[in-house]
Amino acid sequence: MGRATTKAKGRPTTKSKKKRMHGFSKRAGRKNGTLLTSSTPGRVLGGYKESKKGEQKLSEKTIIGMISTLSSMIASMTNTQLLELWNREDMEKMLAGSVDSFAAKAVEDTFGLVLAPDGMYCTTRPRRMAAALVGQHLRGAKHIKSVIEGQIRVNKKEVEFGSPDIAGTYTEKRNTRRYMSAYERKTGNPVQSFFDLQPTPPPYITPTIPLSAVDGQIATWLPLSSSNSKTHLKLRISLPTKAKPQENDWVWCVLNIGINPEIFAKYLAGNILLTLPTLRVVKNQVRADITVDKVIAKSKTQAEQDKEKERQAGAYRVFGFDWGVGKLLTGSVVTAYQDGTITTNGKVVSFNAAAWHQDDHSRRIQAEKLRTQAVRAENLASNCVDLARKAQHLARASKYRQDAANVDTARRNANLELARIAALWAVNLAIAAGAHLISIENLDSMEPKFDKKRRVNLSSRIRGMLRDALRQACKNAGIGFIEIDPANTSACCAICGNWVKHIKAPDNKTKGWHWAWCDVCVVGMDRDHNASINIAVRAIRNPKSGQAVKQGGHTKGTGNKDFGKVLKVRPDKVLPAPKARTSLVHNPQADLVKQVKLQQQEATSGISQPIQPKGTSQKNCFTKER
Repeated sequence: MGRATTKAKGRPTTKSKKKRMHGFSKRAGRKNGTLLTSSTPGRVLGGYKESKKGEQKLSEKTIIGMISTLSSMIASMTNTQLLELWNREDMEKMLAGSVDSFAAKAVEDTFGLVLAPDGMYCTTRPRRMAAALVGQHLRGAKHIKSVIEGQIRVNKKEVEFGSPDIAGTYTEKRNTRRYMSAYERKTGNPVQSFFDLQPTPPPYITPTIPLSAVDGQIATWLPLSSSNSKTHLKLRISLPTKAKPQENDWVWCVLNIGINPEIFAKYLAGNILLTLPTLRVVKNQVRADITVDKVIAKSKTQAEQDKEKERQAGAYRVFGFDWGVGKLLTGSVVTAYQDGTITTNGKVVSFNAAAWHQDDHSRRIQAEKLRTQAVRAENLASNCVDLARKAQHLARASKYRQDAANVDTARRNANLELARIAALWAVNLAIAAGAHLISIENLDSMEPKFDKKRRVNLSSRIRGMLRDALRQACKNAGIGFIEIDPANTSACCAICGNWVKHIKAPDNKTKGWHWAWCDVCVVGMDRDHNASINIAVRAIRNPKSGQAVKQGGHTKGTGNKDFGKVLKVRPDKVLPAPKARTSLVHNPQADLVKQVKLQQQEATSGISQPIQPKGTSQKNCFTKER
């Protein structure tokens, strides 16, 4: 059984085209923080056997038998060697070796590899997997040994669980002390060494196949393509075909391992690295524990971190919020530095109140219906002669009025609660972002394009409550609060300051014009996101904010255009005097006036001139009296 690097007839090469990372590189990446490690479960769902005749399908039961034979062979070799090394001298000799090397390499260099069980044949690969399990167990015992020895060195009453002189965490020290106390009560003698508390012989190692200990030797991943319809990984592995395999009883098999579809998609995209799994049989199923490694950005050096801290020390952050109807608030964070640079992190948050608008609309309709019923009952009472029936109508009208008042009270309470929740949400976000100021638009001077009734019902009431709640919440949290001029916050680009055009959003091309696109800097974003950045920038440049920034400063990620620092209130519009309407559409009485004029003409001229019907000829409409 050699390396899995040859070509099988009709099969692709076993060497994966995916980017691979060797063991030492992975260990270094995990230490310096450039490699984020996690795990994902998998299950072997079937496979086939490679042969000269082609692919021979294997049932799941057959695969379970092969995996059980190999795992039992590795467990037998592991427990045999671990029993031989479970003594003070060999353990000290093992632990005195280099801790930088892998466990299998340390055992192989110190004691050599264990032989295969009697009557069985295997190469060095399963033997190295057994050595890896032995080394991992011995190195795990080293930590427990240091904790026990630290407890033995000090008196029971003088144990300081938080002292760095004693190895282990607080829980490990506490549990170790309990085991030592139980041993002393049972035997009447104090604990002298590690082996007094640990069992002899050592604990039995359960059958597993740690393929990561022999990466690319006994098993390897086969290359995949996005055309695969199923989220299955292909693992090529050498497995025994008999309970006591000989040299010719090992065959190459390809196993289908099902994993999470999201992990599978990331693996196909090359965003993560997969380590060879650890196989084990659990409840007549072959489970695969796969280690997932994700490469992340390299961490900054200490000098870079100090420089960034020094730059951040003089930073001034503003959380700008833009008003909306469905999205009640949309916010972004903008940071101003001492050198005049203004930046934003590109993230946007929003408070969605669409469900609240539906409930508020339902309550408003209900209140209007109740008032209409009350007016109807009052009209019936005013026209009723019977006093008893009149009293019934008035009582019913009073009940309707009271029910409408209760609905209005419920609407107001719901609005107050929504304002309180939204204000706390905004302030908590500002505190988490380290913001010094919260800025919103002052909409007292704005005149929305929709009708006044809708503006009053949907906007002014809740916005006024939210503004008061936000001002009070900022005061309680020690964060500044400012209102700025709302003119052109959505109409200008947050990067270059030029005018933008509003188009349909890329993710929703059938509704609204919610996307702001700038032709100058070729950048598009949600129009509320763009407006929130502009609102924060204006607050930074407003002298009333206490942190005004010079206009000449360089800006990155925000526009450098200023639209004024003083709130402007629009003057009242002077409406023209209404003109009298004489058309038939607006004045139905015009037809009667025309008849009166014709009658006057008939009396003076003696000629009857009836009104000309539509669609008739004027020649035959006049008759002369005799």
